Amino acid sequence: MGFITFILLAVLSSCSSSSKRHEIIVNTKVENVQINIGAITNITASESEHTLNNMTTRSINTCDDNSNVVDVPPEITSMPDSLTAYLIADESKGQYAQGEIVDTVVLKNKKTTVINGVRQTNYAAVDSVPAIKCKIYVTNYHKIKETLYSFFNVSIYNLPNASQELYLYGRSDDDIDFSRSKTAEINISNPYAAVCIREASPVMNNPVPEFIKADIEEETLYYYKTDSTNTWYYIYILCPLDGKTSTSTHTEVKLVGVPEYTNKKYILDKQIVANNVYTYTFHSGTSNVNTGINIIANGFSGTSSSVINVFE
Repeated sequence: MGFITFILLAVLSSCSSSSKRHEIIVNTKVENVQINIGAITNITASESEHTLNNMTTRSINTCDDNSNVVDVPPEITSMPDSLTAYLIADESKGQYAQGEIVDTVVLKNKKTTVINGVRQTNYAAVDSVPAIKCKIYVTNYHKIKETLYSFFNVSIYNLPNASQELYLYGRSDDDIDFSRSKTAEINISNPYAAVCIREASPVMNNPVPEFIKADIEEETLYYYKTDSTNTWYYIYILCPLDGKTSTSTHTEVKLVGVPEYTNKKYILDKQIVANNVYTYTFHSGTSNVNTGINIIANGFSGTSSSVINVFE
């Protein structure tokens, strides 16, 4: 009988201890709160031409004949349909450690408006998130593996040097304490320039144009894709994040019917800046042709169109 009593007391003691531990966990656990979170792009939709330097000697900045306006399809200039907000704990509290990705929120409901010359694309979501201080990163680039925010911050800058898909990026300027605030709005930017090459002679479709990113150890190739109208080869090239410093298109283009380039590719080497669209039409003759014009396209701040004469 004493043996049985001992076992019973042990069990009761165990239950009591477990109950106390459970109460401690409950008291320190961070609960979730309902919040509104949004992301917004601000694109200047200026009525004036967007002047670019060092494009080509055969380019003009104005055009009186609207039929000469070079257009690009919406698929090239449109913003992504959705973005993902990554919430990174910026304090150790309850069950969360500082630097941990505590939640992700998919931002949808894309809406584009133009007010006073500013083109805005808005994304929004209502969700339940931990009530703690967070840093927020917003992007549609999903190849992010790091879980600590210090490494996450570095990882998000490792966007592809070029891509057939447009990637956006944004982050909160300061911490957002969701135990006090129930709303958050993040400004996002476009670090890419869209480069378009007209799919017409003398440009050869086999192989398609290739962007070359010269790395320290090796050269990486990125292939252009064809738009749905079969008018353009295009790709997005990553530019410096300040939105002002330029980088090179450095694209190999195979030309057909041009003796000088029978056994080699033409290198398109033009300077480009983030958040702009650049269109290039190749011309292998010396007759008069429509030269490049600058236009404004939806989704990006400016579009520059240039004709490349390979004999100049």
